[in-house]
Amino acid sequence: MKETQRIAILTDLFTGLRVGELLALKIADLDLKRQTLSINKNMLRVDTSALSLDNPAIRILNYEPAKKTHLIVQDTPKTKSSNREIAISDGLCELLVRHLFTLANSNWPNPENLLFPSKAGTYLDPKSFEIRLKAVSKRCEIKKVNPHALRHTLATCLVEGRIPLNIVQGILGHSSIETTRKYLHKNADTEREAITSMTDRLDMARLEATPQLNGAKKRGKFAGITLPDFSEQEGKKRRPKEAV
Repeated sequence: MKETQRIAILTDLFTGLRVGELLALKIADLDLKRQTLSINKNMLRVDTSALSLDNPAIRILNYEPAKKTHLIVQDTPKTKSSNREIAISDGLCELLVRHLFTLANSNWPNPENLLFPSKAGTYLDPKSFEIRLKAVSKRCEIKKVNPHALRHTLATCLVEGRIPLNIVQGILGHSSIETTRKYLHKNADTEREAITSMTDRLDMARLEATPQLNGAKKRGKFAGITLPDFSEQEGKKRRPKEAV
């Protein structure tokens, strides 16, 4: 419980947030009554040359003109659909509550009321989070894990659990459902299970008990009628053949 980034990693895994959305969360974004997290901010690193110092929609963290890059917090997430409220499970909600009480009983400062502050009481750098995630993954003997992999994992698990794609889209905050499709990974066992669910509708016992047909089928009412033939030579008067 003393490893706050562990709780941040679990939160990311079970909500599918972008790392900037995760690290920009404040305690006020956790609604215990509704048991939800509100995603309404985003943090990212940008080149100092690209900063707009008079932009009221962004907050530049620890601005120093000589630095090559800066962390900024945007008042709005990546896209319009990224601004969302997502439900969290009982288990994750309990972890977050325990995490906050652990912080409250520690000597860590948190003047910004961040959900996942650094030991200095500042915003966690996404790079630091990624380094910590890799260390935890290595300990778990899982290779090539990055924050985005947690997002992909959630999307794939939700679809394997028969969650409709449009619901997954809303959870991930994608503006297009086609973007959500790209997050999914083929699973042969799941595909086999899906196709078997349709095959199971076949009642083999009934099929085997069905009487076999003998001889030709009953002739249809119009079976003896010969339709007109319009392939006669050009110039001749075309007449339909007489019905038989």
